[in-house]
Amino acid sequence: MNTRPSLDKNSIRAARHPSPFVPLAFGLILLALAGAGKSFANPAQAAAFGDVPPDHWAFLYIEALSEAGYVAGCQAEPRLYCPASGMTRAEAAVFVVRGVRGSGFLPAQPATPTFADVPLAEWFAKWARQLWDDGYTAGCGADPLIFCPLQVHTRAEAIVFFLRMLRGKDYQPGPPGSMPYSDVPGESWYGKWVAAAYHEGLTADCEDPSNRGDALFRPLDPLTRAEAACMMVKAKLIPIPTPTPTGSATPTPSSTPTPTPSATPRPTETLPPGGDLCAGLITDKAPHPITTLPKPPVGQPVRDPEFGATIRRITDVGEGGVLKPMYSTIPAWNADESYLILYHTRNVGGRHELYDGRTYQFIKVLDIRPADLEQVYWHTSDPAILFYVDIVQKKLIRYNVDSGVKETVHTFACPSDLYGGSDPMFTSWDSNVFGLLCRQTSTQREVFAYNLATDSEGPRLLTTSYTAPQPGPGGALFYFDGDVLDFNMNVLRSLDLAKALEHGSLGRPANGHDTYYAVAFDGSPVGSLIAHDLTDGSLRVIIGPDAGYPYPPSSTHISAVSYKAPGWVFLSSVGDPPSGQTVLNNELYLADTNPGGTGKVCRIAHHRSWAGNGGPLGYWAEPHVVGSPSGTRLLFGSDWGGGNSVDTYVIELPSYRGSR
Repeated sequence: MNTRPSLDKNSIRAARHPSPFVPLAFGLILLALAGAGKSFANPAQAAAFGDVPPDHWAFLYIEALSEAGYVAGCQAEPRLYCPASGMTRAEAAVFVVRGVRGSGFLPAQPATPTFADVPLAEWFAKWARQLWDDGYTAGCGADPLIFCPLQVHTRAEAIVFFLRMLRGKDYQPGPPGSMPYSDVPGESWYGKWVAAAYHEGLTADCEDPSNRGDALFRPLDPLTRAEAACMMVKAKLIPIPTPTPTGSATPTPSSTPTPTPSATPRPTETLPPGGDLCAGLITDKAPHPITTLPKPPVGQPVRDPEFGATIRRITDVGEGGVLKPMYSTIPAWNADESYLILYHTRNVGGRHELYDGRTYQFIKVLDIRPADLEQVYWHTSDPAILFYVDIVQKKLIRYNVDSGVKETVHTFACPSDLYGGSDPMFTSWDSNVFGLLCRQTSTQREVFAYNLATDSEGPRLLTTSYTAPQPGPGGALFYFDGDVLDFNMNVLRSLDLAKALEHGSLGRPANGHDTYYAVAFDGSPVGSLIAHDLTDGSLRVIIGPDAGYPYPPSSTHISAVSYKAPGWVFLSSVGDPPSGQTVLNNELYLADTNPGGTGKVCRIAHHRSWAGNGGPLGYWAEPHVVGSPSGTRLLFGSDWGGGNSVDTYVIELPSYRGSR
């Protein structure tokens, strides 16, 4: 996700304890002797290495490298890969040279030494020399020239190799701009490399699951052989094998998924009579400085001292954990608000959890594998159905949360990653239209639209962008990097945006005009909420200096997905320290953006999350407010004064008619 503010620094993990292993070059020679073309019909039954079982996080990446002939492991008998071992510079030389020249390449033995610390008798001498000749290394010291062959690569150092493997030996990334990781200083030598690798998709999921789901890259940590396999597969666009079910040849009856206990039936929430969600809330523009409020126990309501809203904590994630809404642009509640989804990470492997949408009680962990944590889309009329894209199988999946049944809606032709882009929003409001991105090569991607109702793909547009076209609520117009496109990816108009990738959300006022709501820190006008009409390109300042509000606070997120309350938009802002002392700083707020509507902006509560202003969890502690479909409730995450965990909180507005 695009994140404007810098995030807090965190400590690096403890250093690796080295373990002995056989040189990789020896394993590669064994591969040539043993043959690289083993059958791959069922990875679960044909695991290449005894220490990489099918449930290992890097299993598919390591198998893909083995199948392509790039690796044979660290030991011959029994055949092992040593996935947790650090990758030395000598081993990395083999990875890079073969990654560039092909899996069968074997360099010539040099006649004279190149590096003072690489004797010709060493197995890696020819690989280090080839790496030097190809221009991929300058060594690790200049006087004398040395290679440091047994030094373990850090993750930051390795990223340079894999980016140049992807983009060429002369590649130099530009300035990093917004930094996606809190422990990577933009001014560091590796800052631009890490940012570029992130945008190329080289870093996604390329680490142990216990380390995922935070804002850390861990640049100075040793690169493990498992992580190297993952990054190389992505850099070389090596096809990932699709696992097939294990079992005997004799068919066995499939088990019936356990039904999910249904939430207590209640009427679907709708916009209240009169249509004013701000009724009973504060609408002034005066400062309401934050005061102390102890973190409430789970389930106990507390009153916000400044704004009067009732806040209820609904989760207890535990020390170091994060349990919060997926993102501001993605509905957490289902169509009738009987269920909601939260994302749990940090103290568990990342997973999506289902909760009762009204009592807020945990129900179960969902058996889904979306392309990214935010790319889970509730159906807007069927409360039991959600959709997600399986990034590996290249399929759009329809999932029934009650029965657990998965159904493939459509399979897409895509040689590499297929997903909803790097800054995903929602589907069309009839749940029929999706915007997708297919990574073709290291520099080229195809973006396109898919219509579920007609089971049809639109024409594909070749681009270098990392984002996908995001469908507006009506399904006919798409927002894509500042432009408005139609279903066939034709550019209809450009919006007046200083920056196309600030935080935003697609919604629609009651007039039926699809609208891109965005924060604007630069250009003119600036504001926390600018409404850009996709139908004619016009804009309106809803919240900003032109409307009597301050310059937008940092980490402002927008949620315009209350599809049963058209035109009502929720916002959360972190702001600058001291937190919560000025207007909109550390606040949750709501705006009526309907032309001819109430015009109200109501300030709901302080979310009390320090996030990047002193909290240890940085990006993960940004509140990422999301409104319910009816607009009568909102969810947000908070570290509650800079704590070491992030829980979810709910506020039920005065207009909410449900009972608990």
